[in-house]
Amino acid sequence: MGWVAGGIGMDKVHFGVMMIANLEIGYLTPPVGLNLFVAMAAFKEPFSLIVRAVVPFIIIIMLFWLVIVAAWPGLTLFFVTEPPGTGWCGGMSALHCPVRTGVLTMSDLGGDLERLAAAAARADAHHEFIPRITWPDGVRMAVNVTLDFDAMLLRRLMNETPSQLAKGEFGGRVGIWRMIELFDSLGIKGTVFTPGRIVELYPEALRHVHAQGHEIADHMWEHHVPKDAALERDHLRKAAAAIRSITGRHPVGTRSWHSQALLQDEGFIYNSHGHAHHLPHYHRDPGTGKALLNLPFHYVIDDAMFYSFAWLGSGNAAQRISDPDRVCDMWWDAFWQQYQQGGYLNVVMHPFVSGRALRVAMMDRLLRRMQSLPGVWFPTSEELARHVLAAHPAKEG
Repeated sequence: MGWVAGGIGMDKVHFGVMMIANLEIGYLTPPVGLNLFVAMAAFKEPFSLIVRAVVPFIIIIMLFWLVIVAAWPGLTLFFVTEPPGTGWCGGMSALHCPVRTGVLTMSDLGGDLERLAAAAARADAHHEFIPRITWPDGVRMAVNVTLDFDAMLLRRLMNETPSQLAKGEFGGRVGIWRMIELFDSLGIKGTVFTPGRIVELYPEALRHVHAQGHEIADHMWEHHVPKDAALERDHLRKAAAAIRSITGRHPVGTRSWHSQALLQDEGFIYNSHGHAHHLPHYHRDPGTGKALLNLPFHYVIDDAMFYSFAWLGSGNAAQRISDPDRVCDMWWDAFWQQYQQGGYLNVVMHPFVSGRALRVAMMDRLLRRMQSLPGVWFPTSEELARHVLAAHPAKEG
């Protein structure tokens, strides 16, 4: 059964159903004390027959209960016993999952929905989307090919084992050279988002990146942003100075969690980090009112999500080692959908991940296939950002 019904989570209401070779119904607690949880590792006989027989009745009971509640607004909907940070809230804070122990009524639910609507309106006010983006003459679609040149920095921050650190080091010694060779063979100019520390570790590789005409942009000093404001500014300035030592100019782009006000104070014109839209868009800082261009990417077009063993300390059961051909098919489908719409795709790779020979060969096939279609533009992130800023400037704050 390849069917999915996404979870519904509204403040104190916990209801979720998922069927993808397993089924789970949890934390539904009406006043009668009903708690349901059904799980199965795979649909196998005879257990699958039992589940298929029982599940429809469970769904009918839940729908019947919701109909009753809707008919009597004052009726108790659920007893709630899960504080923030537990159950369906997981590790979320009270701000994102403000569950309180007690009784939930329809009146409570109405108030919660009003608060959620207000929060959504505030978030929407911070974004400025471009209704119909236009590209240079003759261009149907733009593709940013980007590298996050982390090497071993993130793994070192996670205190991972030496064997994991060595995987990152491969990116600096081998992977980055292979990826740039690939880009050059196709005449594609990429953007290499680079932490300042990596400039110190692999200066020769980055001098080669710059000499071949690729953009080197900021990726924080050590792949993290300090909480202290003064230290954050120091990190950003050190990273920019390191990049300037290679390129001779201040970087104008970043892929980072740095505060927007600081980025704009330091002369950055774009960030490539948020996911609020699939097209380039603006994010307006709630404090300063200034808008910064964002070149969005999504983790489904990120190689680390598909090729990483022991990623972020995950256990063996959680590994995601994918066949490159499978990734190629998914990324081509994503490209083709945007090509039909005249849209945008931001491809995110890591030299220590996609720099492996088999994956380089896959990217060669994929990029050549993209190039075979008319009107596909492969600019650097800076080139694309400057085009959008000129063609679709942000509204006055």
